[in-house]
Amino acid sequence: LWGRFHLQSYLKKHKNEMLTKEQIDRFWSRVVKSDGCWLWNSHKFSNGYGLFPIQKEKAKKSYLAHRLSFALTNGEFDKKKQVLHSCDNHSCVNPSHLFLGTQSDNIQDMLKKGRGNPPRGEKSGKAKLTRDDIRAIKELRQSGVTQVEIGRRFGVHETTINRILSGVRWAWLG
Repeated sequence: LWGRFHLQSYLKKHKNEMLTKEQIDRFWSRVVKSDGCWLWNSHKFSNGYGLFPIQKEKAKKSYLAHRLSFALTNGEFDKKKQVLHSCDNHSCVNPSHLFLGTQSDNIQDMLKKGRGNPPRGEKSGKAKLTRDDIRAIKELRQSGVTQVEIGRRFGVHETTINRILSGVRWAWLG
């Protein structure tokens, strides 16, 4: 019942809505627990965040599963705060993997974990060229080979060659 008390405190800030014990039990029945992440095993957004719908009289209200999990275990919190994942798994509702923060905290967490910097150059999954190819392309152009011919040799469009030579692409290689 402690979970119901905490959730009710949280929900009072959200138009005085209350969840019943049955609704709370239904919430936890949709969680697959393990030693690590507790995965939400019901409705999800395409980005993986869990969604818990509740029928209230004539309307259906939906809550983000990780926010409800946090409220059930930690009590009320400022609804302006975000509930962040230390595990970076959007489907996780394990309270020990959740913490409160601001949008700025979320961005700093993302950057610290290297998620904010997409791979560049040959580390990118879309890359057709390597560092050695870029060096060879620059040498070929300096020796007078046309961009069209260089593009044919490397299997890329001449526009790609132009962007490499003008510094729009692979500029960081130097």
